[in-house]
Amino acid sequence: MPYLDAYSLELTRGEKLTAALMAKGLKNVEIARELGISPRAITARLQHIYFKISGLDGLELPEESWGSTEIRAKAVDFFKAHPKLYEDLPN
Repeated sequence: MPYLDAYSLELTRGEKLTAALMAKGLKNVEIARELGISPRAITARLQHIYFKISGLDGLELPEESWGSTEIRAKAVDFFKAHPKLYEDLPN
């Protein structure tokens, strides 16, 4: 399998929006309110994001821990370090 870095990652528009709001420090409920979708939809979206970013740049996000605050914090740090993943979104 070829090496993939963070910038070869393809996120959907919804995933980019979620990542951008995560990087700003919003909690899941706040993200859901901001995007006008349910908190369950955010949880599902985060699972897709975690799956996609796990293993990139040495980031380990074991699936059995996806609901933990530690995993969320790692993902937030990842997105803060890689703003190009979502910078094409309108402000």
